[in-house]
Amino acid sequence: MGATILFIKESNRFSIVNKGSMLIFYDSQEVLKLKIQGEILDEYHGGENMPVAGDSFITTLKQPHLEWGVYRYTSSRGIIYGEGYLQIPIYEAKRLSIYNSNHPGAIYNYNCNSKDGYLKNVILKASGSTTAGDVYAKQFQGSGNLQLIGDWFDHVHAKIGDIVRITWTSRSDIEIEKI
Repeated sequence: MGATILFIKESNRFSIVNKGSMLIFYDSQEVLKLKIQGEILDEYHGGENMPVAGDSFITTLKQPHLEWGVYRYTSSRGIIYGEGYLQIPIYEAKRLSIYNSNHPGAIYNYNCNSKDGYLKNVILKASGSTTAGDVYAKQFQGSGNLQLIGDWFDHVHAKIGDIVRITWTSRSDIEIEKI
């Protein structure tokens, strides 16, 4: 029994429509795969404007980035010391197509190393949005560990006004450095 799969491209965003039995899953490299009755039919590696090796942007550290768990504008949870994040300016998120989990099929977990060697093969998550439901990420944070970036900030003696460069070494790998 066959199935029909239709990919609809809408400004670097793919919608997946199917008729029949289909399973959508990610492999270990977060490549979206379409599987019907045990046979992989196609793979989606992301939009054509996804970050690639050599792409980079810089971000200037501010107090909320350095003290995320303490200095914030919401009381949605208690104070947690040591949390930090790297801001992704919206114009950079749009320029490089850095998406969050609201974007179907997007890669939003990145393997990260720091140039100084402190962070090695950790996962940073592109997350948050400037408006509810937006597909562009506003920050990189430790995936499952919101203190990961805060620990690195301590290691590099980061302070307000310091600049951090985020560079892609592949589509799913980034390197961060305080410059």
